[in-house]
Amino acid sequence: MFEQKLKIGNESIDLVFPSSLSAAVDLWFAVADAQKGGVNTQVFSKLSAAAVGLGLDRSNPASENAPVYDIGSRDFIAYGNQVIDWVGQSGGKWVALLNLGGAYLNWCGQELMAEEEIVEVEDFTVATGDRQTA
Repeated sequence: MFEQKLKIGNESIDLVFPSSLSAAVDLWFAVADAQKGGVNTQVFSKLSAAAVGLGLDRSNPASENAPVYDIGSRDFIAYGNQVIDWVGQSGGKWVALLNLGGAYLNWCGQELMAEEEIVEVEDFTVATGDRQTA
């Protein structure tokens, strides 16, 4: 489990790996595409907020009113805006959400792929002994 928590008022909500692997993969590609395109901080802030929304521990009562991602839309910017609004209305702080989202995106990326798979994706080959890092 991810070690940091989202603080909403007096409550803390754990972040777990998203229950939808498909949404996690789509978000990973959205972030990768944004990085390639030199997209601005505003876009990354929305993607970070969307990541937090995807990772909320939905068994925690404090997250019951959190927006739910519409997987059919593939619109992480709109979902990120919904999460930002929910956090603000619930007493959370924007900068804390941004920092948490960045760390969570990094953690999710590591969870999505093993080290060997990362080497394979980088050059589209099968990782061999001397190139494996795990």
